[in-house]
Amino acid sequence: MGCTFNKLTFLTTIALAATVPFNMGGCADTASQFGGAIGGQQGAVIGRSLGGAGEAASLSQKDEQAMGESVAAAVTTQYPVVKDAKLNQYVALVGLTLANASKRPDGNWLFAVVDSNEVNAFSGPDGYIMITRGALKEMRDEAELAGVLAHEISHVLDEHGLKAAKQAGITSSLANLSNLDQRSNAFGELASGLADTVLNKGYGRQQEDEADADAVKLMISTGYDPNSYLHFIERIAKSQGSARGASVLMKTHPGAAERADKIRKRISELAPAKQGAVLRERFAKMTAGK
Repeated sequence: MGCTFNKLTFLTTIALAATVPFNMGGCADTASQFGGAIGGQQGAVIGRSLGGAGEAASLSQKDEQAMGESVAAAVTTQYPVVKDAKLNQYVALVGLTLANASKRPDGNWLFAVVDSNEVNAFSGPDGYIMITRGALKEMRDEAELAGVLAHEISHVLDEHGLKAAKQAGITSSLANLSNLDQRSNAFGELASGLADTVLNKGYGRQQEDEADADAVKLMISTGYDPNSYLHFIERIAKSQGSARGASVLMKTHPGAAERADKIRKRISELAPAKQGAVLRERFAKMTAGK
């Protein structure tokens, strides 16, 4: 884990009546942890990743961390992290519970709520997950939140960001650059391009479908009702193209109506009769007035 959190203290403090137990610790102050993780200059991040001039440049694990930090920095420059520790802690606990059931339970998972009325969510390589305050306002229960976070977690697990970077063709040229400054500039272009994909362009339809399918599986593994995620996507589909902020989500997560059909089919394949926890009351309590 990238941080340590006293789960018992938090659960006692906010008196969560958990139907689905939170089985991972989060950060004592997620906003501070998140800000500290991305607070450096992009050049410093890139420099740490590329290391000495004699090292071969490739998208290794430390490159993934640097790119994730760069994406998170880009997102939080446009949308600052909310200064609400309890709200960030709550979202982090939901996210970490999902991550604990994934194939990378010990990953560098960091979750935060960013201050925007737009309905959106973002993810960067190495486990940086951000959701807007506007998205929370559109949700009706904790399982809907879990579904959106599971979708973003799946983008990380499926390495969609790194694959997009590799497909851009810049990675092959990195290894051929012997000068550190040249490689730093090339890596900066790569990170900026990935940030633009996350913030503006979005992933391809195939990647979105893959993240949806994996999100349903992750929700079932964790004990959440995947139908809540379907309901959220269906509401987004109905509001798509309206004056509401939901259309912003569709800019980076396109095709809500078609996606809803595929999610419904995925649920019927994995859990045709099984339902999980929804936790509407807890969600309402933890997000009240936010």
